[in-house]
Amino acid sequence: MALNGPSITINIFFLVKNNMDIHEKSKGNEKSVPVHEEGSRSGYNELVEKLITDDTRRIHTYYQIQQSGVEVVPPLIKAINNRNPDVRLYVYKALADLMDKRALWPLIKRIDREEFSSLKDVLYKSIRKLLYWHGMEEIHKALNSNSNKIRESAINILQKFGDRHSLEPLLGKVNIGEPMTRFLAIEAIGAILEQKYDKKALSKLQELTNDNILEIRAAALLALERIETANTVRTPEPPVFPDHEKLDSIEGVLPMDVTQALNNLQNKDAVDFLLGKIRNPYFEEGWVVLKTMIMGVDFQTYLNFFSDPEKWIRRETVISINSGHSDDPVRDGLDELSASEKKCLVNSLIRLLDDTDRLIRSNAIKALQRFNDHRSLKPLCKCLSDHEYSVRVQAAYALGDLQDKRATKHLLSVLESIEPGFSDAILMALWQISDKRAVLPLLNLLKRDNIINRDRIIYALGGLKDKRAVKPLINEVKHGNPEIKSTAVTALGEIGDPVVFDLVVETLKDDHPKVRQESAYALQLLKDKRAIKPLIAAFNDFHPEVRNCVQYALRELGFTKKLKYHID
Repeated sequence: MALNGPSITINIFFLVKNNMDIHEKSKGNEKSVPVHEEGSRSGYNELVEKLITDDTRRIHTYYQIQQSGVEVVPPLIKAINNRNPDVRLYVYKALADLMDKRALWPLIKRIDREEFSSLKDVLYKSIRKLLYWHGMEEIHKALNSNSNKIRESAINILQKFGDRHSLEPLLGKVNIGEPMTRFLAIEAIGAILEQKYDKKALSKLQELTNDNILEIRAAALLALERIETANTVRTPEPPVFPDHEKLDSIEGVLPMDVTQALNNLQNKDAVDFLLGKIRNPYFEEGWVVLKTMIMGVDFQTYLNFFSDPEKWIRRETVISINSGHSDDPVRDGLDELSASEKKCLVNSLIRLLDDTDRLIRSNAIKALQRFNDHRSLKPLCKCLSDHEYSVRVQAAYALGDLQDKRATKHLLSVLESIEPGFSDAILMALWQISDKRAVLPLLNLLKRDNIINRDRIIYALGGLKDKRAVKPLINEVKHGNPEIKSTAVTALGEIGDPVVFDLVVETLKDDHPKVRQESAYALQLLKDKRAIKPLIAAFNDFHPEVRNCVQYALRELGFTKKLKYHID
């Protein structure tokens, strides 16, 4: 997840140095110098309020807070749960750079709730940085918590970042407590021993292979196998996603009874047996089995997966539709469905839009985009008001793909959203639908001085190709921001009104190469032969991308002579 703007690095040295300088000054005075005046406290609160809302100037806001020299960690911890992923990305990095121990557990608790894998990577990096600074003691103490959730979170962190010093606390958990705690502790020990050999921990794992509980014995055996794999040279194991044509490729990874059932997927008893297996939380290969089942079961059984009581089964099934590989067997199978089967599948996906899991809802919307079925229009319009940001964004993009003008009024009802990503998706959808009813609302939005995505509004107006937007867009060409100026020039070219010809010729000489480049493209769109002469003059531009655009525009206007670039 990338923020719009420069990469963020918070130099905590300056914050610490400022506080030290204030402290040093206070030593030489009878009265201590306060870190901040009481009158500035309200100003600080306003800055914090900006940070934890979807304000596009949040980066600048943080630096203002940093310079104020006052407490920033509590409001940043509060902002961990902000619905805007851009804000969360920034907050995760800020808390790591501030190196405050109070942020450790709030960040750990956020792991299970973070839906974006890229943000989860940043979250883990931030946690690792705090652990490097403060040590593992806090995590080790949490192993003795009365809360199962806290114990399990602590073990998961140790499995990811633990070292040999974490083995002793984990070994204390493998013989007592809840079976799940014991199971996870064994997994964590195995992960650590993959990197660092320890004789005592290895002996304990071997001892646990004779435990009274089947799942604990299985966990110990799996851990020992991982350690053996890490310390010996072996033939690589079969791929994670088994070949749908050769189910025997997973033999040696899965138990024999599971493999045999997979080879007989059209048999109801085999399907029931496998479903029972994958619902067992200790069966780690459950998702591999499900993936193979999805590829091999009959269509009705496949449909049943979408309404399965297990949330992860519903989730993995709908995610399988959204595979990015063109040769994915699941995608190939969907392409071969009959019209009636596709109708049933779309109905199943529409029902998932009411699922309690946000990842299921957002992936169901993404899957619906494949089928372009107008029966999904009304449910998708309803999703525009979903309480989850990612669902709203995906719904807006899906409505744009449908290109159904009935969606216009619903998109216009949320047009003034302050969430940048959601607002951009709405504008893109309006551009795709190309309904003239959107012109006046967009022009009214453009009149505001503090609008955050002015360039996207201009882009959408260009796509609508309505001459009512010409005069306002001419005013936008006078904007100082080259991004807005270049977008406005392109939009004028898209609309195609000849009245703007002289203005576009003038912007062909602009100081910024992006504006010159878009001006050449706009002249191409205007299709006015008078543009040939100024374009020939512009071909000597020092910027290669501008020259390429000029050359292409000349060719489109019928000028076929070869031009040579001369360096002055």
